[in-house]
Amino acid sequence: MITGGCAVMGGLESEDGATVGFGVAETVGVGVTNGVVAVVTGLGCGCATAGAVEVVGGSDGYRQLLTAGGEWRGLLIPELSLQAELKLVNFTRLYHDCGFSLAMNRNVDIFFRNTRQYQFRNTSYLGLRFKSHGESGAFLDTMKVLVGASPFDDRFKLEIEGDFKLEFFRNDSRRLVLGVGFESPILNGDGFFAQFWPGKMIYDLGLDYEKTVAPGLFAAWVARYRADMPVDDELPLTASLFTGLALRNQAEFDVLERDVRYEVAAGYDFKRGLAFSGKLGLGIWACAPLKLFTEMRAHADPGRIRFDIRLLASSGGRVELRPYLGWKKEIGLDPAQDVPGKFLLGIGFFKNF
Repeated sequence: MITGGCAVMGGLESEDGATVGFGVAETVGVGVTNGVVAVVTGLGCGCATAGAVEVVGGSDGYRQLLTAGGEWRGLLIPELSLQAELKLVNFTRLYHDCGFSLAMNRNVDIFFRNTRQYQFRNTSYLGLRFKSHGESGAFLDTMKVLVGASPFDDRFKLEIEGDFKLEFFRNDSRRLVLGVGFESPILNGDGFFAQFWPGKMIYDLGLDYEKTVAPGLFAAWVARYRADMPVDDELPLTASLFTGLALRNQAEFDVLERDVRYEVAAGYDFKRGLAFSGKLGLGIWACAPLKLFTEMRAHADPGRIRFDIRLLASSGGRVELRPYLGWKKEIGLDPAQDVPGKFLLGIGFFKNF
């Protein structure tokens, strides 16, 4: 696609020698399908003279102006853009405003700008630019929060979980995903409605670089940092770092796109050694807007095996309401470290922006 434009501007002179103005402007645009490369240029000029009564041009010393500007989108990579504007004043002084921007995702850009404008000194800027255009401009890509009760657990009465994901550099073949999750079991206290507090805070920070290898098949390099922080106990922080490779049949496991959803990962935990994890989701029944499905999650390393089995329902809508029944168990390969299983009854909320 190629576009072009032109504009001509004129002025007038009063009987007592008032200002005369004249201007010319031109722009050209070049586009490439899928937004890989786009070039936009502009050119403009103008002049002004002032008499006894000034109509145009109130600043002394600025009478003639020639401008040129351009933007190059998709330089080297689709997310990188260059912008520049030059101003030639009185054909003696040259001012500029130029820089580049890197689109992190659909809403956030990193930008650098260097400018010199008229009497101001040369200045550089580095920062973040946020854009929002209604719902499509949400800063998060997915959000999940679950609150469950443990009616038969002797130590914990509630469990609160959350997971938030933000995508960067996404196109049809790859994406970078930053994920932040948390989990907090709530102690029983003196009674179910009595005072209570968290038993621990668990945080998961994840980073995935995902590539599409075939229709409906995605491979990813994954990294996970997990921090287990006791609350009100004189115990040290337990942290671990895992990195490895993953294979999944849809980009986001929690989105109910398929009747069968899976994700498997294998790699190295720098604290425990080789580790494996997997997720499996199976659709059971669907009648719009209701869906019934089950999810199973497991993680194994040389010290333990964790698994989580849940039966869930989804009501659809802009924010999905997901009540669930579940059972969690952690099996220590050392019998002394075995942890009793936990039954959960709760409700979750999921939003795919």
